[in-house]
Amino acid sequence: MDMNTILIITAISLFFAVLLFRTAILFFQPRKTASAMQTVPLLPEQIERLSRAIQFKTVSFADVSLVDSSRFSAFIGFLKQSFPNIFSRLDVTILSDYALLIKWTGVANKDLPVMFYAHYDVVDADDTGWQYPPFSGTVAEERIWGRGTLDTKNTLMASLEAVETLLQQGFSPQRTLYIACGGDEETTSERGAVVIRDHLISQNIRLDWILDEGSCAITGLPPMVADPIAIVGVSEKGYMNVRLGCEGVDGHASMPPVMHGGDRLVRALYRVHKYRFPIKMLPEVALFFKTLVPCVSFPLAVIWSNLWLFSGLMCAILKKDDATRTLLQTTVVATTINSGSRCNVLPLESEANLNIRILPGETRETVCALLKKIIDDPAVTVTNACEEESFEPINASPINSDGYRTIKKVIEQVAPSFVTAPLLCNVTTDSKFFSQISSAIYRFSPMLLTPGDRKTIHSRNESISIENYCFGINFYTQMIQSL
Repeated sequence: MDMNTILIITAISLFFAVLLFRTAILFFQPRKTASAMQTVPLLPEQIERLSRAIQFKTVSFADVSLVDSSRFSAFIGFLKQSFPNIFSRLDVTILSDYALLIKWTGVANKDLPVMFYAHYDVVDADDTGWQYPPFSGTVAEERIWGRGTLDTKNTLMASLEAVETLLQQGFSPQRTLYIACGGDEETTSERGAVVIRDHLISQNIRLDWILDEGSCAITGLPPMVADPIAIVGVSEKGYMNVRLGCEGVDGHASMPPVMHGGDRLVRALYRVHKYRFPIKMLPEVALFFKTLVPCVSFPLAVIWSNLWLFSGLMCAILKKDDATRTLLQTTVVATTINSGSRCNVLPLESEANLNIRILPGETRETVCALLKKIIDDPAVTVTNACEEESFEPINASPINSDGYRTIKKVIEQVAPSFVTAPLLCNVTTDSKFFSQISSAIYRFSPMLLTPGDRKTIHSRNESISIENYCFGINFYTQMIQSL
């Protein structure tokens, strides 16, 4: 055997040794033992209070003239009545019917404050297809039913229940805690989160870290992991609606031109549909799979431990499933299409809306420029439909921070069987507005949702199990005590 052959064999052996060593470090970590969530049973009045909270029809609309502000002020009145210790003993600032800020001053007060955030507005719903009416707050089948039980009156009420109980017990946190509540997250957030942020800035307040909604504990994703995964969103996709518009010439449909405005719009939509934004493996997505290495079989662990080598293979696998593909690319989908009003008249104007979720590393400007290039038709306009409702992506917050470590520790104290992992957040949240006053923003709602549960958010039959709501209250109680 000549020297070159020996060197090649040695290099290959070392290469595989490195792969196996990197895998072994992660794979042979101590395994979690399956155990139930550590819960303190709910009191009947705690269930009743969430039920009542759901009955306030705090629906927000982009057109503010449609918003019934009396329901929002009534909801704040309900909170005052439900949590007397909070409103009498803590510093409560009602900035508007859509912006509530609670300050619990820490006894040491030497570290920067922490903030929990939730919103109490909801999307609209009618009774069609609901097992129980969406604003009934029905308690049945070991669940509380109605709009807002998962998004996000549950986290607001759970955090306030925790604070109220701890106040009754004479507890005081070491560091200052803010609980911020917005009332228009489902639209522009201009009267809620933005008002709260501006108030904090005017008081020269910076926050150590922030906990908001956006992710939760899940099962069944990815399917090869049996353990519940508590996903903590450390970054967030950007958001934008783009209007495609095309003017045509109206006239009788019996004498159509070769290409009219409606045709151009359809062609533009087809070109956008055919195009797929580039696939990218973000560091926080790679870290998610790396964290789960102890939970999978050894062959798969080799791949997940060495994504520096296998990222191309991993991306090829992930992009085949809609739920995981969205972690890898900017997504574009047509949500509304309007062209013409009568069946025998050529449309004078045709338009469509594209809903776009922008991957970190890209911007609204680069996305619009790319869409124009893809469509390649100067007769089709490409514009940001609403600047006020469009946002740039939020880059990843650190996981070596006090905030992430605290959230992870509390999750695993309250739910020992859960595996905590950081990940990109696909949805947009109010927390993005607070990036000016904190560099550490985390997104986690304390609840374990099945794939079926997740489909009810913004849809029919939204409901939360009593066990999940109990988990939420215990999570916030433990979190506050950890401060």
